[in-house]
Amino acid sequence: MPLLVALAFLSVCLLPFVVSWVEASREPQASRAAASAISHDYQYRPQTLEGLEQAFANANDIEGFRPVEKPLYLKVDLERVDDVNLSRRSAFVSGKLTGVWGDQSIANVSITPKRGYDALRGVPLDRDLLAQLFFPDLLEDGSLVYERILFKQTPLPKGESVYLSEYRFAGNLRFEPSLHHYPVDRQAVVLKLQHRILPSYMLRLQSLSPSVKKSSREASVGNYRLSDPYVLPPTISAAYTPALAQLLQTDFTGTAALKKALARAERATPMNSQEQFEFQGRPLGRLQSYFFAGSPSPVSVASIGFDFSRRLASTWLRTVFPVSLSLLILVLSSYIPKAYFSVNLGVAPSIFLALVFLQQSSNAQLPDMGYPILMDYYYLLAYVCTSLMFVEAIFAAFLDEKTPAAHAITLASRLATLTTAVIGAPLIWVIGRLF
Repeated sequence: MPLLVALAFLSVCLLPFVVSWVEASREPQASRAAASAISHDYQYRPQTLEGLEQAFANANDIEGFRPVEKPLYLKVDLERVDDVNLSRRSAFVSGKLTGVWGDQSIANVSITPKRGYDALRGVPLDRDLLAQLFFPDLLEDGSLVYERILFKQTPLPKGESVYLSEYRFAGNLRFEPSLHHYPVDRQAVVLKLQHRILPSYMLRLQSLSPSVKKSSREASVGNYRLSDPYVLPPTISAAYTPALAQLLQTDFTGTAALKKALARAERATPMNSQEQFEFQGRPLGRLQSYFFAGSPSPVSVASIGFDFSRRLASTWLRTVFPVSLSLLILVLSSYIPKAYFSVNLGVAPSIFLALVFLQQSSNAQLPDMGYPILMDYYYLLAYVCTSLMFVEAIFAAFLDEKTPAAHAITLASRLATLTTAVIGAPLIWVIGRLF
């Protein structure tokens, strides 16, 4: 009977983590299989992207197309980052956006056969390109601000011009927190920029090195410390298919190699079911049904990133310390004389209930997650140790403490509980980082 109880206890403790691990291993395949018409950010080789655009222009009999010669350069100066809210999955950001471009930064030829883009051509294109830029991940609530500070046109020889524009922005930035390593987690946040009208073959965006105010960088952002922002590689956003992802990240030695790769990718790609009407029967129609899905599409995306690293001192004190202290009290209670058996026997259930309360309080400020976090594993160890100490109290009541069996059980329980209290959390953190 004791063996059956022990096996039942282990199954109750381990089953949720096994199920979570199995589900997590299946999620990427499931999400990728369903991503046929979902927007995806492709990293690309510039020459490969230009060759792909030229191939699509030839397939659609578009004459006079030339890839964009110079991108629209964007620089983000962060002034304020705070109010990190994991349950709401957002953080407040504000700063200044500066853009520089020339007349050669905008192409005038559309290479898509889609009629949806022609409808967008009816929207007036502002001479200030930044006026129609937007941050796709900024929530459109009362905090959203995007106001022009400066717009300047500088004439150049041969009738060309260079443009400079500055905008002030602010808003709640949406991001998806990764809490696998909570309470020693590090959150990577991405700030993206897109144009509302022009697709990537007519306007390409490029981020320059961003900056952040010194006072903002040194100050804490809640329980986090803000890192210096950094430039992320430019991407294009279009519907997902593995063939395009592989093509865009491959360097080709010449036009012939690209044509062969396009033919292989076309044969291996199914038609995008949401775009069949306009691409059915066209050369490279299957690839085009993903590349030009949506209006406009593909869209050039410029991004910067910055990280939030959790401050360990306060977090450790609020989350790990109460659990460790409870386990130490549990070990000390095992030294209560046998004459006070009723007191000793009631300590473990009280600690168990306290751990349940601490775990619920710890997770109250976190969003709903479908996976266990490091702190859950630490609580699992604490529950196991509490159960061991409860069993030890029962054995100590019925066996003479001087017998080898009672002595071994008491020693093993105390060592396991002390080890968990002292190095349990750091050990789980190291294991989590390795695996």
